[in-house]
Amino acid sequence: EPRYLRAWYRLGLVQGKQGKLDKAAATLEKTLGLARGKNRALLLCDLGKIQRKQGKLKAALKSYAAAIKANPEHYKAHLLMGLAHASAKKCKKAKASFRRFIKGTKAPDSVLKELMKKCK
Repeated sequence: EPRYLRAWYRLGLVQGKQGKLDKAAATLEKTLGLARGKNRALLLCDLGKIQRKQGKLKAALKSYAAAIKANPEHYKAHLLMGLAHASAKKCKKAKASFRRFIKGTKAPDSVLKELMKKCK
């Protein structure tokens, strides 16, 4: 039920913090059906973080891409996408995502240099 979105979302976050990653991912995936717009982007980012912790990089990248599609101005999704690409040593893709994050947040260019260190 849509009115329980926040409760289900928070349950998934708590499960993730407790290290119950499979349960957290399942809870957040079920919650996706209730989320729309900006809420959906936030939820997808958190799902992606859980998936990365599980070692499911492709799934995490898919979640971040869906978050960006749901809300292109959710710059945290661009940052998380860049970090995931960097961990896979896909530096060109990481740099492109980091640039979108920096452009959207108006962070100084020095931030790009720091973020790109993740790609080495």
